[in-house]
Amino acid sequence: YGIPKDIKMLAMIRPVLERLTNQIRSSLEYCESQFSCIVLKKIILAGNGSKLKGLAEYLHKEAGLEVITILPETAGAIGLALNIGSDLNMLPEKFRSEDRKALKRFSVTMAAIILGGILLFSYALLCIQAMNLKKGAEIQKQHWDNLMEIKALKDKIIAYNSAIDIVSLNGINAGNIMKQVSNIIFSNIALDRFTIDTKEPNIRIGGAALKQDSLTEFMSRLESNPLFQNVKLSFSEKSQASGSPDASTFEITANTAKK
Repeated sequence: YGIPKDIKMLAMIRPVLERLTNQIRSSLEYCESQFSCIVLKKIILAGNGSKLKGLAEYLHKEAGLEVITILPETAGAIGLALNIGSDLNMLPEKFRSEDRKALKRFSVTMAAIILGGILLFSYALLCIQAMNLKKGAEIQKQHWDNLMEIKALKDKIIAYNSAIDIVSLNGINAGNIMKQVSNIIFSNIALDRFTIDTKEPNIRIGGAALKQDSLTEFMSRLESNPLFQNVKLSFSEKSQASGSPDASTFEITANTAKK
């Protein structure tokens, strides 16, 4: 009775305002100490209480903060604008869960497709590498076979040279004998035996002649060559194997002059 109504209202609301100020200050201090937040100098009031006359001024005076008030109608829009990281989804919960399930199924399917593509690509690379290795192995095998053929030919040459050297040591020039025979032989005469020995007769030449005249001329050339002596036709026989009626097989013996 006698106390103005506004003073009574202020006395009633002051404890609430003081508690609000203490809670705001405590919250800001906790945030700064626990989360290393920057020192906040501004707060925003929303809701119907933000319309309370003199509230912003009181908090500014007691808490030392700049106070901004926004209309309750705009609080939701501002919150959505600040939450940029997520889209607004107004669908009911059951539809949103279906979207999540569909996204999960799609993710699993895409992961399986990508994994399958990677495996297929890896398999293709392995197949290509295997084919390249196989081709490389075949090429190396061909090189090895060629080397073996060369080695075999080299061994034969060494063996022939060795035999020629052995015969040459006994006073017979085997290399010169073969050279002279290759110079005087005819193209229609094929030799299948050519023996050089240290015992007389030193030379035995066997083969086939398509024409008898060629064989006769070949013997004449041997006789006229000073390297050969005592040239004789030890064997001659008609042969039908070559298809020529005048063909014959033969064997010629001769001695050679000493070096």
